[in-house]
Amino acid sequence: MRPKIGFALLALSVLAAPILGASEDGPPARNPRTSHSDPRERRIDMQLRQLAANLDLTEEQKTQLKPIIENKMNEMRALRMDQSLDPEEKEGRLASMQDSYRSQIQSVLTSAQIQKLAELREKRRLASQETLTQKRKGKVPIDDEDQ
Repeated sequence: MRPKIGFALLALSVLAAPILGASEDGPPARNPRTSHSDPRERRIDMQLRQLAANLDLTEEQKTQLKPIIENKMNEMRALRMDQSLDPEEKEGRLASMQDSYRSQIQSVLTSAQIQKLAELREKRRLASQETLTQKRKGKVPIDDEDQ
């Protein structure tokens, strides 16, 4: 049962990586003027900045996306904290939440932005898959941080 949840979380992270901040250009630039005391607010802003950078969002799109990202984060936190659900139920709800989140995001984007987001997700998925393959073969070096 546990491997399914692990796989679902991995799949979620792979699919959401372009939205959550994965970029070829490295970490998103920090805005010194944005100083939030709430870590969730910082993550929301980071995700929004990353989306804006990757998809060239308009100010209107940023305004529309912020509550979607906030809601997603709150729902994901509630799901993680819910001890009443068994792993299969969590996995199903996670998939449903991700589908809903993806639809909401896409409703704000242009067709060109949707295509770009799909390309970024696929690229991230392939990179993650390659990393997993290399780990299984024992070919991924251990970072200094891991030691």
